[in-house]
Amino acid sequence: MSSHKSIGPLIVGFVCAVVVIMGNFFGFAAVTNLAGEITNFASIIAGFALFLGLIGIVRQHVNNVIKKDSRMLYSASLLGVLALFILVGLGLGQSSPEFLWIYDTIYGPLTATTYALLAFWVCSAAYRAFKIKNLESGILVICGILVFFGITPIAGVISPVFTSANTFISNVINVAGQRGLTIGIGIGIIAFGLRIILGLERSWMGAE
Repeated sequence: MSSHKSIGPLIVGFVCAVVVIMGNFFGFAAVTNLAGEITNFASIIAGFALFLGLIGIVRQHVNNVIKKDSRMLYSASLLGVLALFILVGLGLGQSSPEFLWIYDTIYGPLTATTYALLAFWVCSAAYRAFKIKNLESGILVICGILVFFGITPIAGVISPVFTSANTFISNVINVAGQRGLTIGIGIGIIAFGLRIILGLERSWMGAE
């Protein structure tokens, strides 16, 4: 991307980011109001982006139906349900009994089925991960067995040690690891945001 085409978006991104940051950390009414307007404008842009994504999905699946692709039935089902959702949602409202019935009888069961299928993948991954190859995998296996066995009712009957071990692993070791990951993700987000503000990261403009 040439410099004269990239300098404009960089300036706009830098100014908007600085205004939003100042609006969150400083109590100036004018800056706070301007930051709110920028945030609202970003929400509008995100809505248009979702609409463009919807157009792309519809085009892809319409082409599958027209070309009689092997996935034609799935594409036709997706287009039919999508049209039904849009028509009922716009015509009767998202709080109407008809819309909620479609949501509960189509989307809900499909979501439950997807998560049920994921359970098999989790079991397969756990089986591969629980092979003792070194010290770390041995610790993982021991902790996993203690947690799995500790949540069963019979564990407390056999010995309260299993329940205490499950509680300690879940509330201390697991929480400490999650907090470490959360802090690392937060630092990464801050670093990425600074790269965008300073113009060091330009992938969002289509540059490599």
